Amino acid sequence: MTAGPVAQAAQDVVPSHAAGQQAHVCTVNADRANFRGGPGTEYPVLGQVDRGQQFVYRAESGEWFMGDLVGGRTGV
Repeated sequence: MTAGPVAQAAQDVVPSHAAGQQAHVCTVNADRANFRGGPGTEYPVLGQVDRGQQFVYRAESGEWFMGDLVGGRTGV
């Protein structure tokens, strides 16, 4: 993964989507959750997000989600 995507432990996010909608939006349900440069603790922490932050789902790897923060940093 490149710098910018969110990769967060699955237990800290709640996926949601409306029928017919292509983009899936996830909501963080933990305070001060790290988002990282890749799907594991060996990747650098790029920042932290709080409960209620949303991101647009792009992919997942094991228990990690990758996506773009809504109103924030975007992956390439």
